Parts: sequence; C-alpha cells; structure tokens
Amino acid sequence: MDHQQPPSTVPQLIAETVVPASTTTPVPEGDTKRPPVSGPQPPSNIAIEITTDANDALVASLTGIVNQVYFDTEKDLFLEGTQRTDEQEVRSIMQAGELAVMYILPPPDPQAATAQPPPRKAVGCIRIRRFADDVGELGMLALAPSHQGGGMGSALMRFGEGHVRGTLGLPVARLELLVPSGFHHAFKARLQAWYEKMGYRVVRLGVFQDEYPKAAALLRGPTEYRVFEKTLGA
Repeated sequence: MDHQQPPSTVPQLIAETVVPASTTTPVPEGDTKRPPVSGPQPPSNIAIEITTDANDALVASLTGIVNQVYFDTEKDLFLEGTQRTDEQEVRSIMQAGELAVMYILPPPDPQAATAQPPPRKAVGCIRIRRFADDVGELGMLALAPSHQGGGMGSALMRFGEGHVRGTLGLPVARLELLVPSGFHHAFKARLQAWYEKMGYRVVRLGVFQDEYPKAAALLRGPTEYRVFEKTLGA
C-alpha cells in the first residue's frame, strides 16, 4: 500500500533533530512496496551544492524527497504526521556546504537545436559534516523511491566517505541509527546489516532523549540509539 505525503500542518523535527538513518539500502526479496530497479540506472553525478536564491526549487525538491522517504520508513517510530525536515533546515545545511546532491543526467537529444546539456534532476542527497576533530558524520541519506534498489544509495555512501577522508581530512566516519525497543523493525534490521557490510561497527549506545530532546518527545515508544563508526582507508 502506498503512503501519502503527510500534510504540511503536522509537527516537524526542527534543525536540532538530526537522525541520520539511511533510507537507501538494497531492497530485499519479497518487498512489494518498493521493487528493485531493473536494468542499468541512468547516468548520474554527485556534487556538493551551496544554495542561493536561484535554486529554491532544488531545496523544495530535496525536502520533499527526504520527508517522503523518512515518512515511509519511520512512520511507526514517530507520532503520526511527524516530518523529518523542512526547507529552512535543508537550506541551512546547503549554505554550510554540508549537503551532497545526486543528480540523474538524461541522455542528450541528438535532435536538439543547441549543444546545451539537458537539465539535471535531483533524486537524492547525503549530509556530510565534521563531527569531531577526527570524525566526520554522514546523515540525512535519502533517495527518491523510484531510484532505490539500483546501487545509487551505495554511490552516495561512497561519495560521503570519500569527502570525509579526502576533503575534510578525517580518518573516521560516523553514522547513527534509531531502533525501536518494543518490536522488531525489519527495515532497521536490514539497515544495520547494510552498515555492517560496509564496515561500520556499533561503538556506543547513546541516550536519544539527551541529545535530541525535541525529537524524543515525538517518539511513539522506547528506542535504542546506536552510534556506528568506520575507520576509512587512506
């Protein structure tokens, strides 16, 4: 059953509430809600974007992607209608130079009258920031449902790790995962397995209420807040 985007009047997680759970893991067999992408994916590229007034449409598009994906995967963790982010937060993250955007590139039209490249379409993003002196954090990883299951999520992760190691010069990447304590959450279990396959390991259990009190007030029930780290190669 498809889920509709929650209305704009519902409570939102403000900028304090950064819960960087990925939403781009491989689709397991038997998942009928989000079938794997068949065949090769279209050409794509990833770039750090710094927003200006001229690309408000990009901010709105990315905000919609993030909210839809988190709504689909975390609606049973938070109170009904809770949104992951808003345009103000996404714009602020972009202004800080912390958001990488994935674009798909349509094939060139040989009949086009000019040599202008075709327009790009944003389909996903990942937040990359310095967390500590030697640790970079990856978060807000989201990919439009129509492009999930074809390897683009892994490409975003590789870009993020490369940016942490190469551009920020940090040897360790960090991720967070919020898991319900009262029931088995199939998506979260699959997500943790994906992290571990990529080399991430749980380094501590945090107290979500202490670090994100406003988000914690919107939880449906008790959760476990897991922090992962990975040492990156040179």
